[in-house]
Amino acid sequence: MKGRKPKPFYLKDLDGNTGHRAKRPSPKACVELPSAPLYLNDVARREYERISDTCHWLTGADAGVVELAAVNYSFYRQALEALASGGVSYTANGLQKVSAWYRVAEQSMTMYLRFVSELGATPVSRTRVDGGETAVVDELEDWQQGN
Repeated sequence: MKGRKPKPFYLKDLDGNTGHRAKRPSPKACVELPSAPLYLNDVARREYERISDTCHWLTGADAGVVELAAVNYSFYRQALEALASGGVSYTANGLQKVSAWYRVAEQSMTMYLRFVSELGATPVSRTRVDGGETAVVDELEDWQQGN
């Protein structure tokens, strides 16, 4: 299927009906996001809990994507620690080569960003969505309207 990915229902609800078209009713999820699985390591578990606390719209259907994001974040952190101790490159047979940990860090960071953007948890997706928070009062506009 070509074209733009459809916007999830929860983002449509938060963004408002900008096109003034009739909206389809959003499916209601009845399952909350479960707690972090026990087999995750400490870094992945903390990231899973951080995402679940930050993104209140996630449901049980999103648990797999949240888990994959947390695991890739853990891989990224492990790769950064290995790069800090071993360096980005090494010499073999007189040739300078890039460490395999660099590729692990690069790929896990790319996958992590892909998963969190799928969840609507990136800074770009947060700027596009009105979170329902209190609006900033513009004093000049308020004065012009006579309030």
